[in-house]
Amino acid sequence: MEFYLDSASLEEIREISSWLPLKGVTLNPGLVSREKVKLFTLIDKILTEFPGYLMHVQVLGEDKRKICQEAEEIYNQAPGKIFVKIPATREGFAALQELKDTDFKLTVTAVYTASQALLAASCNADYIAPYVSRIAKEERSGLELCREMKNILSCQGFSSKIIAASLKNANQLKELAGMGISTVTLSPELSRTAFSSASTCRDVEDFIKEWLEVFREQELDSDLK
Repeated sequence: MEFYLDSASLEEIREISSWLPLKGVTLNPGLVSREKVKLFTLIDKILTEFPGYLMHVQVLGEDKRKICQEAEEIYNQAPGKIFVKIPATREGFAALQELKDTDFKLTVTAVYTASQALLAASCNADYIAPYVSRIAKEERSGLELCREMKNILSCQGFSSKIIAASLKNANQLKELAGMGISTVTLSPELSRTAFSSASTCRDVEDFIKEWLEVFREQELDSDLK
């Protein structure tokens, strides 16, 4: 499974990347605004420190002309390394129609319905990003919708991939992996909790206690007491 970190913070990216094999990071206007750094400066800083990463970066424009203009500006920051995130709105799909035959890498974001996913795939989107937990707030199962989307893409023979976003717990991650979703974006908070267990920590502590009952130091070549 490919993991992206949903963060614009270099400090968080450094921390999480030290133990989680990240494919890259995903940015939206909200995350960028919290850092109080100009977008293109931030992109340059991230890719300079993590040159092997891919990024998914969202446009601000709301009409076709502006979306296409910003898509080109974002793409030109690092051709081949950035997927331009375009919202699944009518204007967004109009922009996709214009951009689908370009070299741009495109991610359709804020996807809430299977029909939006179908249209995004028909427009040659590289990735489709359903908001799993936000969908659940509308009294629907975000996980079940991801399953429907994956089935549609497979049955229709589309090459678009699903990048599941807005996850809230490890169980959602497990369910997505089980249904064959190969790419997810995780918040720093979920990254820290999804792969840890209090039982693991307790067992390690118990082993150390047993060791120190016999040996002088917590060192592999320690003398006996």
